[in-house]
Amino acid sequence: MTATVPLRERTRREILDRALELFVEDGYHDTSLADIAAAVGCSKATVLYHFANKAAIISEVLEPAALQLDSLVNELVSNPTPDSQERAIDELVDVVVRYRSLAVVLDGAQVLAEVPSFMAVANSCLQLPVLLAGGTDPDRLRVANFALNGVIAECRDHTHTDDSLRALLQTCMRRLLL
Repeated sequence: MTATVPLRERTRREILDRALELFVEDGYHDTSLADIAAAVGCSKATVLYHFANKAAIISEVLEPAALQLDSLVNELVSNPTPDSQERAIDELVDVVVRYRSLAVVLDGAQVLAEVPSFMAVANSCLQLPVLLAGGTDPDRLRVANFALNGVIAECRDHTHTDDSLRALLQTCMRRLLL
């Protein structure tokens, strides 16, 4: 017997899925709750029944990626190993490829400032360039930040398959950072 997902959960998932599509297409600030409701085929009141506001929607959309990044950074900082830099590159690329549509949504720090749950992991994400650079040398940190910006920019190019994007990002990051 197949388990069915309750209507409430299906509606909530549909709101999240359509909201992410709209955030990618039109931007977070140019997408309204009414736009999300129209895309789902429900009322704005239904959207507000499931989420307190638009920030709550983006917060839930971002949560899996934020938690994965936070976990990665915390683990690498608390248990450094000789291969931490390579592992940071590999696992960052995996997270970025998995959640590549979020790169478009996160184009601009003002979105993150409105997402309290993401700000909770912001400190650990600030440590990411140090992990990628393999230390705190200012020149290496500049290269790591340059590499991160390139990763985000390349995620916006939807002509890549996940595998080709992963290979490109790992090659570029390794050549720049190792």
